[in-house]
Amino acid sequence: MSKRFYKLLAIVLAAVMIALPESVFAGESSVESRNIAVLSLDGDNAWVNRGGKKTVSAVSGMKLGEGYTVTTGENTTLYFQIDDDKAVKLDSDSSVEISRASKKKLLLTLKSGEIFFNVTKPVKDNEEVSFRAGGTSMGVRGTAGYLRVQEQKVTAGLFDGNVEWTVSGTKHQIKAGEE
Repeated sequence: MSKRFYKLLAIVLAAVMIALPESVFAGESSVESRNIAVLSLDGDNAWVNRGGKKTVSAVSGMKLGEGYTVTTGENTTLYFQIDDDKAVKLDSDSSVEISRASKKKLLLTLKSGEIFFNVTKPVKDNEEVSFRAGGTSMGVRGTAGYLRVQEQKVTAGLFDGNVEWTVSGTKHQIKAGEE
């Protein structure tokens, strides 16, 4: 084949590479995901594991995504924001996984410790925002509260709104002010 053919092939391949979204090269899903980022830290014992691949120190502004696990150590709290209307505080000695982070479904799994959450806008009918801990799960719509895992005991409480909390297959309604 001629040199001209190879030059033309190289130009076409370069144009295709430039046109492809960055996520193709990063190995990320093409599913549109949520905007999740660390807002701030109080202390310096916080880490992010990027999908089981690499653990790095957490810093303000760090982008988080599906499959990431955020962990705080002693005397450290970490705040992260999800989109413009959801905030989460991860208390000291806690760990949470961002199990699902698509535009339609957000699932955070508390592995240990305590998280506080505030969903300021009601979740749309075609969306799902859920928290899991131990054998429990809760779906939130527009709610503020906390979830705690301590010595194999799971506790949930609400400051605002109401949720349906499923414990061992049984559904319970929790309202603001209840634990």
